[in-house]
Amino acid sequence: EALKYQKEFAEYVKKEVKKQGWEKSDNIFQHYYMDCIIYFDRIDKDGKKRELHTDLAMQSIDFGEYDDYKCHLEMDCEGIAEIKRCDKFVSMFVRLEHPMQMAVKAAGSFKILICLSGKMMITSNNGAKETLAQCETVLLPYAMDSVRMEPLGNAPVELISVTVE
Repeated sequence: EALKYQKEFAEYVKKEVKKQGWEKSDNIFQHYYMDCIIYFDRIDKDGKKRELHTDLAMQSIDFGEYDDYKCHLEMDCEGIAEIKRCDKFVSMFVRLEHPMQMAVKAAGSFKILICLSGKMMITSNNGAKETLAQCETVLLPYAMDSVRMEPLGNAPVELISVTVE
């Protein structure tokens, strides 16, 4: 069913590109970003059709056009910037150029580290070591007080740290 949907949706997008006169070239690196509301006619546990919330979905989409769509983070002196904070979690961007300590237990939750670029060594309080490289993720348990993070090589390490609130 998913493969059928994928094929039908791809055909729909191709028709819209042609119909709306969007620029298209034979370039595999060209992408179209589309805001879509997709409804699957599903039933609930009682066998009834689920209520639609497409009006709420429409309200949540920002249809504005901007010159710059990038998020510009303000880094502190340690190379850390808050990406998002909500009532469930906090995500931080960390640019690691020099060794640093990162508190785990004091944050009140485990931490998830997602390495975006570079490679680093993580050392726990008890001396256990683990390397973390680009596209790798590690969960630091709440039981850890803190870890030492040290970049390996000449390039800085960029990572995302997520803590549950």
